[in-house]
Amino acid sequence: MLLAGMLTASFAMQQSRQTPSQASKAETQAPDAVVLSNQSTAKRVPYKPGDICLACNNPIHEHDPVYLVNGQRIPIHQQEVSEDLAGQLQKLLGLIQPRGAFIGAQQTQRALSSVWFWSGLYILIGLVFGAICSHRALQTGYGALSWFLAGLAFNVVAFAVLRMKPKREVLAPAGIPPGLGKIAATYSPEACVKCGTLNHPSASACSGCGAKLEPKFSSEVARVGLD
Repeated sequence: MLLAGMLTASFAMQQSRQTPSQASKAETQAPDAVVLSNQSTAKRVPYKPGDICLACNNPIHEHDPVYLVNGQRIPIHQQEVSEDLAGQLQKLLGLIQPRGAFIGAQQTQRALSSVWFWSGLYILIGLVFGAICSHRALQTGYGALSWFLAGLAFNVVAFAVLRMKPKREVLAPAGIPPGLGKIAATYSPEACVKCGTLNHPSASACSGCGAKLEPKFSSEVARVGLD
């Protein structure tokens, strides 16, 4: 009896030494939501088969908590939950954040500066008016490059000034041969009375049967002296 009493007392002393740590471990329950230091919230989500504890790298069970932080699942065993759960979740998130950046994790992005926005909009509008001004300049006999730059810099003001300028004569780069206009006239073909082949009205002979034709117009080649 004395020996049994001594063994019972020794076992009770060992239990008393382990009770505080085990009790605190058991009392640390996983909450449904945890507010992290960066003002984001980790929400508890349902367990999925195959979830691996990020603390010990072993499969978790149905009763173990799983948190969703910035689009990333963080499974953890219940016995691995610490009193500073927010700090623990942030450390575990740091282990998977580099990988998560490539698979759709939500990242904090800086807002576009208003200076960059208005600068880009100004350049876009300038390019549009530069193209309009250069096209208008080609049609009115002015330099396309200079008016493109004017449209790029001054936008609608440059276009308004160009609209008020008088139209100049538009010449081809190599000049227009004497006797021809800027755009050659086109006439309807005439049918040969013998074979019915269609010929240019300035033709003097049928291209089909060789019969002589009476030209109704002088050809442009003849007007420039190349016939």
